[in-house]
Amino acid sequence: MKINFKARQLIRSASKGYFSSEFNPRNFKNIKTGFSNSFSYSTFTMVAFDYDLSPILLLSNLSEHTTNILNNQDVSLMLCEEQKMYEFFPKFENKIPSIDYEDPMSRPRITLIGKIKKTNDIHI
Repeated sequence: MKINFKARQLIRSASKGYFSSEFNPRNFKNIKTGFSNSFSYSTFTMVAFDYDLSPILLLSNLSEHTTNILNNQDVSLMLCEEQKMYEFFPKFENKIPSIDYEDPMSRPRITLIGKIKKTNDIHI
């Protein structure tokens, strides 16, 4: 897949993201959700990237995500700009001078979608 320069730059600059997997209540007998059907389950996570932009996540065997991805490897990872890289994002005039508000929705963001795979390769 070809990834343009701006998207590549955004991905490379990210160190945090929102990781989503499918939560199936039938796989968690000890967690009461009130749902009988699967639903999207998102958490905040730290992330790094391999030379080819493959995301690298360190997930614990204790996390719900690990159980989720053992049953369904379809996941998404949303990344957003952490530091302002460009000066052309919209600014908003505030009536309160002490508040320097910037609309967070004006920041670049990207969602990576794919299948996750476990590796034991220590050289990544």
